[in-house]
Amino acid sequence: MEYDFEIMRQLMGEFIPHMAAMGLELLSMDDDGAVGKIPYRDEFVGNPDTGVVHGGVVTVLLDSLSGMCIVPLLGGMAKTATLDLRIDYLKPAVPGEDIFAKVHCYRTTKNIAFTRGVAYQGDIDDPIAHAAGSFMLTGLETGRELGMKLADGFAAARQSGDLQPLMEAVPYFRWLGLKAERQGAELITILPFQQMLIGNPMLPALHGGVTGALLECAATISLIGAMDEPKLPRIINITVEYLRPGRPENCFATGIVTKQGRRVANVRAMAWQGDRKRLFAAASAHFMVN
Repeated sequence: MEYDFEIMRQLMGEFIPHMAAMGLELLSMDDDGAVGKIPYRDEFVGNPDTGVVHGGVVTVLLDSLSGMCIVPLLGGMAKTATLDLRIDYLKPAVPGEDIFAKVHCYRTTKNIAFTRGVAYQGDIDDPIAHAAGSFMLTGLETGRELGMKLADGFAAARQSGDLQPLMEAVPYFRWLGLKAERQGAELITILPFQQMLIGNPMLPALHGGVTGALLECAATISLIGAMDEPKLPRIINITVEYLRPGRPENCFATGIVTKQGRRVANVRAMAWQGDRKRLFAAASAHFMVN
């Protein structure tokens, strides 16, 4: 079977709501992998002091291209579901510059595809992040067949107990519409559902990158809450475990600081919808705190 690149490009950039909302563009796709980019936007900033883009933006780009790079090897659009995605953040992205990524699929079995790739700015040999993922293959349609179907302030927050200043301080938090509540000793991060968060319109299900971004944000917020002095930690790496598809409804997440040293902190984050005992994703993350 053959796939149609132009239809794939349209699907990625227009039909899938979250990709469209981020302006994600598929630039090329062949047996060597998929290449794409997300343009820099002020609302994607994760650290207002430096202008560095939030790690969740990089996660969305790498997760999206990981799914697309499987297409040429299978000859069509696989109905993929992210099983595992590990991202190592090698250095901060340069503020004001677009982010590119190239991901390739290095092995497929009957049910699983394995991918790896990098995100970069300018020089692919000097990446800002590296990703390795595994994806469940649940079906296959060619691009044309699928196209035809689809056509029909931190300190203030700590002192007052009001977390809204924290949420307003980070542009990416605002763009996602994140909210936070203190429930006893816990900080709960809330992601209200929006149509733009959908990554699989056929199920429908949340974009895997959104899930990863939520977990990173929840881990960050919980870590800030545990710090003696409120400051924005810097992500080192995160491993996301996708336990089941995220439904088109509100999401909740929290983080547990498992270790907080002078320079590095480890946080375990969990996300759920409705029943807290029924997690749909979890993550382990490392942050630089000094």
